[in-house]
Amino acid sequence: MLLLHAILLTVLFPVFGFAGPTDYHCTIKGDLKLSDDGTIRGVKNSPFLGKDFRIDRRTGTVKAVSNLSGIHQLRVIFPGSAEHSFIAVAEIVGQYPKASLLEIQEFASGASKPFLWHTPGAVLYTGTCI
Repeated sequence: MLLLHAILLTVLFPVFGFAGPTDYHCTIKGDLKLSDDGTIRGVKNSPFLGKDFRIDRRTGTVKAVSNLSGIHQLRVIFPGSAEHSFIAVAEIVGQYPKASLLEIQEFASGASKPFLWHTPGAVLYTGTCI
């Protein structure tokens, strides 16, 4: 009987080498842009408010309904934990270098985790991920 329970638990609750979900499912709730005078302002009539994107916690691959930043692959610096944020970056080297930084506060209590995503063009997206 004990063996049967062990088999059932193994089948119903498989063990992965990675804690937590493999993807974050995120929703943009705000977007801000750096103005010429150094202040941060909301983007009027933003096409991205309410849009969703997903990011693979292991590979950094970003999937979105619309092209949020032109960056579809981030390099995962830290996968996140109960004590630290998930952190991923991207750098585009060329005539006009660009960078992107995504931080998801994995340590926040509850299922919903706040995020900040700085993208090229000095745009900052905010929202939550589950």
